[in-house]
Amino acid sequence: MHFAVKEYFERAAQEGSPELRSLHVAPGGWYSSEIMAQAITSTSMNRVGKVEYCLSLASLREKPELLRTEGTVGAIMNINNEHWVALRCISAQIWYLDSQLARPRKLSEKDYIKRVRKSKGAYCIKLAEDMKQQEAGSV
Repeated sequence: MHFAVKEYFERAAQEGSPELRSLHVAPGGWYSSEIMAQAITSTSMNRVGKVEYCLSLASLREKPELLRTEGTVGAIMNINNEHWVALRCISAQIWYLDSQLARPRKLSEKDYIKRVRKSKGAYCIKLAEDMKQQEAGSV
């Protein structure tokens, strides 16, 4: 996350729009959705030289079914504007992944809907457009 924060602020400065750090990073490990998006795209860029995933700005709060759409690999969700967790849907089962818990938890559909509707920030992580095309070509 430190690398994503550094990259985000370097890019903002290069674009001539410096931003306050306090709007994007807080003590205790909270990061803005912009920093989370930077981390998602830059991690694969630095690892394999291309963007594999991107953060969709479509809100799961408004459309919880987006977690199950083609090209969606997971989601992030902000808890009480303090902490981010991940969500995955594998074989119709929704998993709640939280670094503060010992292991992933299964969520019922009802609990999943309740949690995303309560969150102010819940966004899908999708395959980047060129990665979708590569997957379709390999099928």
